[in-house]
Amino acid sequence: VGQAVDIAVEKGMLVFEVLFTDATEEARQAYQLIQEGVLRTFSVGYIPREFDPKDQNRTLKAELLEISVV
Repeated sequence: VGQAVDIAVEKGMLVFEVLFTDATEEARQAYQLIQEGVLRTFSVGYIPREFDPKDQNRTLKAELLEISVV
């Protein structure tokens, strides 16, 4: 329904801008639901590539696969 652009990590958080297409009804509906606050979160799929040696639950480097609105 769109694409994430200007993807970066700032202060340990993934930040991005979403550009929605106007070409499909599904995209227009998703955009409207975000504007109304019904959809408020994103799911991030990634492959961990490097872990913190002191805390193996903390990912230091990862390969981003997808970002989905949920």
